[in-house]
Amino acid sequence: MNNKSGAFQLEKSVPGTFLMQGALGGVLGGYVAALIGAIAWRKTDFVRTLELTNLTVFTGAIIGVIKATLMWAVVRLTGIQYRAFTRVAVTSILASLIIAVLGRQFDFDENFLPGCLIWSLSVGIPVALLVGSRVKPWEVFTFGSIAGATVNKQSPASNILRTLLTLPLRFMSIGAIALLLLYATPKIEVYDIDRILLVTLFLTVLLFYPLFSAYLTFRSPGKIALFVLGLVSNFPVILLSVACYRDYLRNPRSGEPLFNLLVCSSFIVAWTIFLVARLSAKTNPAPSLNIVDRKSIAYAKNLDHECLGSRFTEWQQRVA
Repeated sequence: MNNKSGAFQLEKSVPGTFLMQGALGGVLGGYVAALIGAIAWRKTDFVRTLELTNLTVFTGAIIGVIKATLMWAVVRLTGIQYRAFTRVAVTSILASLIIAVLGRQFDFDENFLPGCLIWSLSVGIPVALLVGSRVKPWEVFTFGSIAGATVNKQSPASNILRTLLTLPLRFMSIGAIALLLLYATPKIEVYDIDRILLVTLFLTVLLFYPLFSAYLTFRSPGKIALFVLGLVSNFPVILLSVACYRDYLRNPRSGEPLFNLLVCSSFIVAWTIFLVARLSAKTNPAPSLNIVDRKSIAYAKNLDHECLGSRFTEWQQRVA
């Protein structure tokens, strides 16, 4: 526990931030629970895994909102701000005690109570970490920058449009990462070294493209570097889409080439929209200071940064 400001600061400037943090924590926790379940039940097919994931994510979001409300109420009533370690510890202890009490009162299946404990911890711990933290869930929709340049003041509608155009690639990449993990990790055999190496290589190669794409939507380099990186990273995807299209023309009844073609084409289109949005943004480099130029000297007076020499000169003038 800590009474100092900053340990558990529920956002005051944006109403309902703690609810969004709780929902985000519940979604992440529900996905982790579904991933653990997919690994534990290796015989479950991918369709049933997706159904389980939808259920756990939706339920986790609801539980996260409820828990965030309770945490906010405790802080408001007691005035005590709890650190992240305390919140996680309390969540873990309470979840374990509730599961233990239920186990003594009811005769459940031997696998039911451990599953409930894993579920409660998977959802409870991310919520406990996020609620009251500095994480702002809405930045998943609003954050994005081009490194090395300062964006000029533009109309709000133009900025909103450019931000919206980056979201398809961002969410497609995040979704592809989640689906690849759900698909590949249950196929790892604990005692099969060759299978572990094969799945690890599979994840390393296939996860690089969506991870790289998602990262660039949040933190992009300069325009020239971004354009080059976009072409290089999408060149294999373009070749793969061409190969899938040729396979589809040879055998139109086969669904796999068409599915792969749609996935590759969707990423190419999303990347194209993203590049258009980022490369069309008006940017200008930071203003340079030329000591010889009088205009730059006049401009230097308006800079926020003041060196020690300028402060000393100002002091001398005041004393004189």
